Amino acid sequence: MRIILAVVLVLLSLSLVWASNGNTEKRVGTQRISMVQKGIAYYDRGHFRTAVKYLEPYVKNNPDPKIYYLIGYSYYKMRKMKKAMEYFKEAYLIDPDYAPSKRK
Repeated sequence: MRIILAVVLVLLSLSLVWASNGNTEKRVGTQRISMVQKGIAYYDRGHFRTAVKYLEPYVKNNPDPKIYYLIGYSYYKMRKMKKAMEYFKEAYLIDPDYAPSKRK
């Protein structure tokens, strides 16, 4: 019985470690909201400057063509074409076949 309890506790603690994304999550009440989810929510509402603040730290540690593209498009909408091109290029360097899906 003690062995089973010990195994369960070890698995539970490991799952908590694996579930943690460092600084990419923020606790709001009892719900955890990832910073990338907040960034995407701001992006969807057209708050591109705020979206970039949440998304840029994420891609530094998690290269994701979708997020690079969203940041690039945010900069495009803010008329910062040079920065937009940097992020678009990075998205396509990670995945040359990446094509953004139509959103909403």
